[in-house]
Amino acid sequence: MFKGYSLGVDGLEEQGKQGYIYGEIVSYLNLDGFDVITYKSGLSAEKLQQYRNPDGVGYDREAVAGANPQKVIILKEGILVSEVLSLPKRVSSLAASDPSGNIWATQNANAFDEEREVVTFYKLKIQAK
Repeated sequence: MFKGYSLGVDGLEEQGKQGYIYGEIVSYLNLDGFDVITYKSGLSAEKLQQYRNPDGVGYDREAVAGANPQKVIILKEGILVSEVLSLPKRVSSLAASDPSGNIWATQNANAFDEEREVVTFYKLKIQAK
């Protein structure tokens, strides 16, 4: 829900006291012997303070999201087989994999100037360089 914060302005102030954003694993997919991990590195307290709103309450969400983007790594048998990858701007998340070795990704609705009439799912595949 709301991570236990109070509602209203008090809750915004409580969130502002956290001081940092922890790193997290966003998703894990296993397909064709590959482990595909999507994660965020997090932001230190020092870095996060750069994105505080001018009124001192809360943070600029877009700036924080840009500074703490989702990243993707691919492993095979526990060994890193890719560089750290970024999701394309139009992709919101890696949602699922199927037995055919496809990765299904969801569309980032915020990447478009206007609201779309349909939602797009992307079909991705791991390929060697």
